[in-house]
Amino acid sequence: MDWVVAMVSQRPTLRVGHRVAAFLYAGTGVVSLVLGTIYLLRPTFMPYHSVALSKDWSALDIPTRVLVKGLMEVAWTSPDAPTVWLALFWSES
Repeated sequence: MDWVVAMVSQRPTLRVGHRVAAFLYAGTGVVSLVLGTIYLLRPTFMPYHSVALSKDWSALDIPTRVLVKGLMEVAWTSPDAPTVWLALFWSES
């Protein structure tokens, strides 16, 4: 049983590759969260969407506006968002 105590008392160490991967994953999560929040809070689509569609937001019919706004809100619920929230606010007791 002594080996169990020894294993539990030692803190695991991360190799450099794991640290780089964790840093990149966290960075991607933060970027996703920021962009998702921007999309969530905007009442219309971004200027580059207007250029791509060759239409202004006001030129879209109501069902298309509802669809686009719904997709913009879904962007906030990216798979990275929960991971970032857990990483930021989870603390060990």
